[in-house]
Amino acid sequence: MPYIRIAVVMVLIVAPIVWAVIAFFPPTYQAVKETLVPTIRNHLWPPPPAVATILPMTGPSAKFGQEANRAIEFVQKESTNPLPFSLQILDSQGNPKEFAKLASQIKPQPNVKIAFTAGGATVGSSIFAQASQLPVLDVLSIAPTNLLYHTNLLRFNSRTDTQSSLFAQFARTVLNRTNALCIAYYSTDSAVQFASSIKQLGGAATAQFTSHPFDVIQEVRAVLHDPSRKGVDCVYLDTPVLGDSYIKNLSSETTSKTVLLVPLGLNSVAAFDNTSVITIAPAWQISTNCEELSRFRLSYQKTFAEEPSPAATLTYDALQLITQCWPSMFTNTQHLFALLTAKTNFQSITGFKGFDTNGVAKRDYVVVQYHTNGTRTILPAN
Repeated sequence: MPYIRIAVVMVLIVAPIVWAVIAFFPPTYQAVKETLVPTIRNHLWPPPPAVATILPMTGPSAKFGQEANRAIEFVQKESTNPLPFSLQILDSQGNPKEFAKLASQIKPQPNVKIAFTAGGATVGSSIFAQASQLPVLDVLSIAPTNLLYHTNLLRFNSRTDTQSSLFAQFARTVLNRTNALCIAYYSTDSAVQFASSIKQLGGAATAQFTSHPFDVIQEVRAVLHDPSRKGVDCVYLDTPVLGDSYIKNLSSETTSKTVLLVPLGLNSVAAFDNTSVITIAPAWQISTNCEELSRFRLSYQKTFAEEPSPAATLTYDALQLITQCWPSMFTNTQHLFALLTAKTNFQSITGFKGFDTNGVAKRDYVVVQYHTNGTRTILPAN
């Protein structure tokens, strides 16, 4: 048994040396323990591939985090194309400070080449990309024009400025609206862009920011009922936290003289049925022609007994994008961002057409005119 003899001899030789290092050179032993041991362990037993993930599983944005997580569960358990990686999910609690704290703790590792987030603030995603030094794919956050873009950040959702410009063009040229009040909550970017576009097309517009979502209700009602403000014929409302029921109530108070324009955002397409709201949305949210999207919706509904939300659908699609790029990620790490950006041939179910120069997803848009009789009129926006 020569191998056993050799092993015994090696142990007899190495053991005294290790004992001497521990006894007489504690700092050296600690350094070996913290650096050499993990290196040897990772080489012999490499950890499984993983994607660092931050989701708001609790807190005010928990709805989006939980919907994204449900899409992750669907892919892991039900999809015919299982993920070739695990997701290390951390809870941001819907708190920007907690988000930044978690982001600073995530660093590149041999088994982690990309980070993933859904439901976090756009600024938080920028912090994530900077702090973690990883490419970050942000699934749900929208990208305002006044944000400094980070070179390692890709946004898989739509742009507020693109939608606002298209929506304003529709209001001015198709609806012939000449005087707009533009109200936004969270950020003035969307309202300012809409107002600017209306003015460029020869109309008048005022943009304002509200610090509380319920101030929006009072402001819109003032436009609808105050005789001194009858000149306003168009109200653009970008307040995603206001809720469908409030939008519907405001819509019931509008007349043909004043239209209510509301971006669909992450609402279901049925959110404004039986109202007179006019909305703009990425075309995929309205589409019934994409076979892959229809199959996903049917399979998801069988699994969870409900329609997939827009957040869940975007998350599923983004995971498929990562999966398609995954085989190259461990051999092309220096060009991973370029690799993801170049995947314009990706068979997307959300109309993804690649990323623009700022790393924001490109998609087609449609305008949906809801009618109180439950019907909808769908028109192309670009």
